Amino acid sequence: MITDDNYLFKLKTAKTPDVVIAKKLGISVEEVGKRWNRIVADLKASEHNGYNALCDQFTIMANQYQLLGGSLKVMAKVIGSVVTSKELEDLVSLDRAQTLENLRKNCIILRCFTPISSEEAVKQVTESN
Repeated sequence: MITDDNYLFKLKTAKTPDVVIAKKLGISVEEVGKRWNRIVADLKASEHNGYNALCDQFTIMANQYQLLGGSLKVMAKVIGSVVTSKELEDLVSLDRAQTLENLRKNCIILRCFTPISSEEAVKQVTESN
């Protein structure tokens, strides 16, 4: 399923002028700019919080598991289901307690992911023995 933001992303990365994008999506040029800035901010956050590294690590594990005849499609769907900025805005309330309750009920909240290289993993195991 292609969302407007996915389509906007494809058009922007294809260097389509904002005026053309706005017309195709039926929104204003200003809205194109706002959505693009939000997409860029989300991508930067994904890099910073380790989401991209987590997806890379998961892909490696899924490929290895697939060689054994298994599938991790269900988990891939969960990992790929990222809360959009708009959805997050809807969860945030002026009441801090309500915001926390909304987040706990509607999101899986994890700590940032820091990948570990194979070399580091071997080093940790040998040092602990």
